[in-house]
Amino acid sequence: MEDARGKEFDQIFVDLLRASHGKIFITIGEVRATTKNSLIRRLATQTNNTVQDHMEVLEDTGLVTDATLDDVASTVPK
Repeated sequence: MEDARGKEFDQIFVDLLRASHGKIFITIGEVRATTKNSLIRRLATQTNNTVQDHMEVLEDTGLVTDATLDDVASTVPK
């Protein structure tokens, strides 16, 4: 990434950030679903809302690739 410039940098940046957000979104959802602590559930809900907003902004760039989404999908527990 250090050597990337312009569109190449943008693509790498968006792909990495979108993949990271997608993976943490799943984890936060699991925490919310399994905790009995109402404060943690509320925090997880707020956090997921923020992460969801970030993912939408990244997707609105038009740079998120199918490969990035496939990578995130492969981490979803079955």
